Amino acid sequence: MADFTIRQNDTAPIFTYSLVKPDGTVPNLTGATIQFEMREQIVGNRFVSGSAAIVGSPTLGQVSYTWQPTDTNQAGNYNALFLVTFADGTEESFPNDHFLIVQVTKSL
Repeated sequence: MADFTIRQNDTAPIFTYSLVKPDGTVPNLTGATIQFEMREQIVGNRFVSGSAAIVGSPTLGQVSYTWQPTDTNQAGNYNALFLVTFADGTEESFPNDHFLIVQVTKSL
């Protein structure tokens, strides 16, 4: 089952996700930058990467990705994650124990 489903060539809705560390705490995103990354599951050649945004207070750990027109132009199932670069330069992927599954369904 997909964590997020969007129709081919759509740019809405925005993908919003709540980041949680393995110990169950929420990361403080103050001063952090977030990147959304997604790769096609089967062939793996198609790769999408773009800047994500912090939603609301950085202490809530919620992020969102706004789709670009070329992000959803190929139907299929994708593995995805949010890569956080914290203010001190360290990086952490969310989730870190599995991939999010994004399904781009075919349009008519």
